[in-house]
Amino acid sequence: MLHRCPDRCQCGVRQLLAAGQGPVPHLYSIIDIYSRYTVVRMVAVRADVLTAVYQRTPERFVNKPPTPPIITTNVWINQPDDHAAAQ
Repeated sequence: MLHRCPDRCQCGVRQLLAAGQGPVPHLYSIIDIYSRYTVVRMVAVRADVLTAVYQRTPERFVNKPPTPPIITTNVWINQPDDHAAAQ
């Protein structure tokens, strides 16, 4: 079922609820568009792809087998000093 969407997005919660949109669930992750499950699944798929590529062409990877980057758990705009965090 397609939801009716107002012509303009400059509306409030009442207008969205009246249009049948309902509240939007909170999504966690990198840029707030993927759910936590989706991010974990994407990293697992990427690890599988990197392993397959390494098995086919190990000469491309001189130092070690490739691994997907680790997803950070803490993100700061202005990271507090260690002294302030300890208090």
